[in-house]
Amino acid sequence: MSVSRVVVRLAVLSLVWGCDSGRDVLLGDLAANDAAIGEEGSTPDAVWDGGGASPDARLPDVDSEGGPPSTCASGEGVPMATRAFLTDAVGFGRLAAGGSMGCVYHVTNLADVGAGSLREGAERLEPLWIVFDVSGDIELTTAIALGSNKTVDGRGAAITVRNFGFILGSASVNVVIEHVTFIGNLQGSDNDAIKIVDGAHIVWIDHCSLSNYGDGLIDITRAATDVTVSWCLFSMHDYAMLIGRSADDVDDVNIRVTLHHNWWNQTGSYAPRLRFGKAHVFNNLIDRWRSAASACTMGGEIYSEANIFIAKDDKAGLATSAGSDTVRGRASTIGDWLQNGAEALPWEADLVFQPSTFYRYTAVRADATLQTAIMDGAGAR
Repeated sequence: MSVSRVVVRLAVLSLVWGCDSGRDVLLGDLAANDAAIGEEGSTPDAVWDGGGASPDARLPDVDSEGGPPSTCASGEGVPMATRAFLTDAVGFGRLAAGGSMGCVYHVTNLADVGAGSLREGAERLEPLWIVFDVSGDIELTTAIALGSNKTVDGRGAAITVRNFGFILGSASVNVVIEHVTFIGNLQGSDNDAIKIVDGAHIVWIDHCSLSNYGDGLIDITRAATDVTVSWCLFSMHDYAMLIGRSADDVDDVNIRVTLHHNWWNQTGSYAPRLRFGKAHVFNNLIDRWRSAASACTMGGEIYSEANIFIAKDDKAGLATSAGSDTVRGRASTIGDWLQNGAEALPWEADLVFQPSTFYRYTAVRADATLQTAIMDGAGAR
C-alpha cells in the first residue's frame, strides 16, 4: 500500500438554499422535460486504458504492511482494513496516504473548538487519521487550517461541516478528505468549502457533497498541485471549481489536477475553470449548467475524456476562451457524450498533455450506464 497517498473525501449533499440540516434533500433522477439518459449527442466508440506507470520521481510510492507505528503516542494505529481504500486513488493525487502512518483521532463532539473537536485534530502537527464517533452538524465560526498528513474520514457517520470549510495552505501536504458534507450558507465573499493554495500538494478529495458557499466549492490556486477530486457532488452553487486564480499567477503552470466521476448538478459554471495548469477530466457528469460549463485559458490544458455533457439553455460545454483572459487554453475531447446540443470544442488538441504518461487509469464509455452510476454514487453517503 502506498504511504504517500492523500485521500480527501469531502461529502457534501445537495440541499436547498438555506436549509437547516445536513441531509435534507436527496437528489433524484433528471426532471421531466430535461435531458434524459440516452438523449441525443455523440457516442464514443471505445474504452480507454491509459497504460504506463508514473515517471514522477518526486513522489515515491513506498509500500508498507501497516500496523500501529511505534511513534503513535495513543497506541491506536490505523488498521490496514481502515486504510485499504487508499489503493483506489487515481490521478495526480494518487500518492496521498493522509494520516495512515499516524494515530487514530476520535471526534467525540460537534463543537467548533476544544478537546475532541474536529478542529482540534485537524490543526495538530502530527499525522492523524480522524474518525467520527458522533454524527450531525459542525458549525464553524472560521475555516479550519487542515495540516499535513491528515485523513478526515467521515465514513460511517453523517457529518456536515457548515458555514466555513477547510484551508490547505503551504503547510498542507498529503491530505485525504473522505465522506464529509459541506454547506456554506453563503457566508463570506472569499469563503470556499475547500481552498487548496500556496503550494499545498498531494491531495485526494473523494465522495464529497459541496454546496452554497460564498465563493467557490473547491479552489486550487497559487501553485497548489497534484490533486485528485473524485465521486464528488457539486450543487446549489455558481462558480464551482476554480483551478488557477488569475492571469497574473504564472506559477500556476505547475498545477496538475485529475477530476473523475464527479457530478456538477445544475451549477452555474466552473466545471472546471482552468488557467495555466493541466487538468485530466474523465468520466464526469456535467449536468444542465447555466452559463458555460468548462473553460481553460492562459495556455492551460484540459484533456476531456468520456464525460457526459447535458446542456439546457447554454450549449458551451468546453471552451478555450473566457472572461478577459487574453490567451486561449488548449483542449482535447475524446469520447465525450454531448446531449441536447452541448458543444465541447477542441483547440490545439495535439499539444495537450497525455495523462497516460503520468499514471495508469481506465476511462469507461460515456453512456447511460455511466450516467446512472455517477448519479447513484457521487457525493456523501
